[in-house]
Parts: sequence; C-alpha cells; structure tokens
Amino acid sequence: MEKMKKFSEDWQISKQSICERGKYLLENPVWSDCKFLVGIEEPYVKEFEAHKLFLSISSPVFATMFYGGLPEIQSHIRIVDVQPEAFKSMLEYIYTDAINLESLDQACELCYVAKKYMLPHLLEHCIQFIWKDVDNDTALKAYEFAKLFDDPMNSSKAMKIICEQTTDILSKAGALNMNLATLIDILDQEELNISSELYLFNVLQSWVMFNINKNDDDDKYDEEKLKSLAKPGLQRIRFLAMDISDFADGPAESPLLTKDESYAIFKKLSSFHNKHPLPEGFSTVRTPRINPSKKVVNLQNKLYVQREIKTPVLQMNNSTLKDSLHFIANEDITLLGVQIPTQIRYVTMNTSSDDSSLYVYHSTYSSNAGTSQDTSRDKFKYRELLIMHVKEIRNSENSWFTHFTSLVEHNSVMNVMFTTPAVIKRGYEYELGVSLNKEGYYMIGSFDHAVEKYADNVQFIVSGNSNSAFVTSLIFTH
Repeated sequence: MEKMKKFSEDWQISKQSICERGKYLLENPVWSDCKFLVGIEEPYVKEFEAHKLFLSISSPVFATMFYGGLPEIQSHIRIVDVQPEAFKSMLEYIYTDAINLESLDQACELCYVAKKYMLPHLLEHCIQFIWKDVDNDTALKAYEFAKLFDDPMNSSKAMKIICEQTTDILSKAGALNMNLATLIDILDQEELNISSELYLFNVLQSWVMFNINKNDDDDKYDEEKLKSLAKPGLQRIRFLAMDISDFADGPAESPLLTKDESYAIFKKLSSFHNKHPLPEGFSTVRTPRINPSKKVVNLQNKLYVQREIKTPVLQMNNSTLKDSLHFIANEDITLLGVQIPTQIRYVTMNTSSDDSSLYVYHSTYSSNAGTSQDTSRDKFKYRELLIMHVKEIRNSENSWFTHFTSLVEHNSVMNVMFTTPAVIKRGYEYELGVSLNKEGYYMIGSFDHAVEKYADNVQFIVSGNSNSAFVTSLIFTH
C-alpha cells in the first residue's frame, strides 16, 4: 500500500460522505494503528496499514481480534492464507462500500476473505457474481468453488454444465489444473457428452502426466507416485465399454497400466464369459455412458403408475386444494405429467325422495348459458386452473413447474402434462405437488402410507401424507 501522501490538516472539509472520508484514510493511513503482512512468502508479501475501529465496526472477527478477551498485540499481523489483492479489495469494501469484481478468480478469492472475516453482504455479492453467468470456460472453477464452500445446489448446477459440454470443457488447457476430486466426480457421472470411453482415458492420462511433474523441475517421474495418482481415475474408467482395437492402440500402451493390468482387461474384452478377474477395484461396467446430447425421449409411449387414494369424498374447493407425494423409481424415467379427476357437477343433496341417488348434479359452467356461445358441448365443460411442480429432494435446483389452464369436461379425468418433461434419476427421491385453484367440487381422499407400484417393469415407491389427495396416476416414459 502506498505510504501517506502529503497530509492536509483540513482534508475532512472537502469530503462530503463517509465513503469519501474512508477512501482518504485508506489511501493516506492517517492515525492508522495496525499493520498486516499479507501473502505466503517474499516477494509476494505486501504490507497494509489500517484502523482497528474501522475494521471492527464491519467485522466481528476483527472486533474480537482487537477488542476481545485476548486482543492482538503484535506490531505486524501475519496473514498467509489470503492473496494480497483480495485483502486489498476487502479493505476497499470496509472503508468505502465499493465492490469491484472483474473476474471469476478475483471473485472466488474475495469470497474466501469475506467468509473468513464474516462480511455477509460482500460474500453474497461475490457469490452472485460467480454464478450469474457460468459457462464452459468457468464451469470447472465454479464447481470446485461450490464444493469448497459446501454449496450442493450450485455444485450440481456446474456439474450439469460439465456433463452436457464435457468434451469442450475438458479439452481446454485449464482443465489440467482441476483438482483430483473434481476429475473423480466427473468420472463418476453416468451421463457425459463424449465420443467414447477412450476420450476419458486420454483426459485422465494427460491430467496425471501434467500434475505428477507440476512442482518438479525434473521431467522424470516416480513410477510409484504415478500409479498412486492414476489409480482412483483408472478404477472409474469403463475399459470394458471400449472397442478392443481402441484399447490395444491406446490404454494398453499407456504407462498408467501395468502389463498384468492390460492383459487382464484384454482377456475380459475378448470374451464376455471370460472368468479371468479384472484388476482389483476396476469397473466391470460394459455399457457406454449416456450422451445427454443424443438422448431421445419417446413422448408417445405413455405409461401410467396408479396411486391408491383411500375413502374419497366430495369436497368443495373455495380457494386452493393441495396434494403432494414423494416417489422413487428404480430406473431413469421421464415424468410427463399426472392424471387428476375433474370437477363433479354437484350442488345439492337429494333429500326429497327415497331414491338411492344421494346427490343432484348440475353444471357449474353456466356463464354463457342462454347466449349465442352456449353450445351443447361447452355447457358441460369448465376451465380448470392449477399449478404443478416436481423437484428432487436433496437438490431443489432440479425442479420443473407447469401452470395449467384448459377447458375440460366435468366427471372425467384430465391429463396434466409438464411443459418440459421432468428427468427423473433412478434411486433419487422426488416431491410432486399440485395446487387446484378453481372453485368447484372435487373427489378428495387421503394418502398416508408407502406402497410399491410397478409399470412396465419399473418399480415405484410412492409415499407421503396428504388429507387432500387427488392425483391418481403418474404419467411417464423410459
């Protein structure tokens, strides 16, 4: 930081706001009473002068540091886990309220500082900057940032981009700097936009060879270190999904595999029924990964899984009726929509006779009765209005919504379809919710238990607790 400029005894007069006065104190450390040495080692360590009171009124961490039970008494406070530029940006925020973010790297570094010193407004601003425009160039860094800060929603968002644009993202030079944990998370994905499994092996090999010598001047590498670095990735490569000629020309010649490992994989590739064991921990999966760009959903092949609703009774909806349920499928499916019974044309009870029919039914769609728009077809219909959503329980970012409004017949069943079909992952729990917003009479029951249901060999576990259950079927395809 620059040392004190020429001091003017009446400098305060020209400063109209607290931000202007703070900026002056930051640039000309008048009355400064603390010094920081920020950075890991010379020549990258920088000195900053500041004011204990200014820092403490912004950060409870600094307040404890300077005015707590054991106040800091060193003349120079060492900070080795923060970059000098990030510390400078934090001081600018504390003294002037200014937040000037220009790059993802800068935002990530400042985000760490904001969290370290408990500056929530600055932290939120950094997070918004990081996630406002994640693309192929920033997805890997954004993913690692989310994992570092234990942010599952945004890490899932970044991983989705990586899965959809795998080849483009992993082909960038910066991909070699990703963490091993990030590479492993990518190799664990079922869906990746790649040409073949051989591409993933080549990515793994490039990453290992780059990182094994990352901090060494010598181009030679220790074989034991190489095997240790490559092992977690090798155990996730689907060698059995490769063409045998591709394996022979590529992985079999790679230093990542021993001769014994290559031989064992050859034996398995040459014969499906070969009993020769694979190397310990290696993947036995023979099916290629799913390419998201090539997935085709057959929307015509609609399948139905029914839900059992207990003791349905007629109920008037004066405002909103809500139903919700949870479900898990044992296969990946596409949820297209649901089936819901429409309104009952009912108004009064029949008490004037001994007829077994208890209710007298009427049409509630009468706004056009007696007019030129009154037709025999339309007068037995009404306009339904409802909202429907489905979301993954552990990651609400994966959610789909539909606003449904349509002319439907009374005393029937309507198919309510999602505008964009919901992609349901096997083994994951999802919540489905529907809100009926049209006044009228509906058959409403209860649902308070978990049941197993099967449709086209797909197993569903449907559960939940609802006293206003009306969703009778899930519509899906797979």
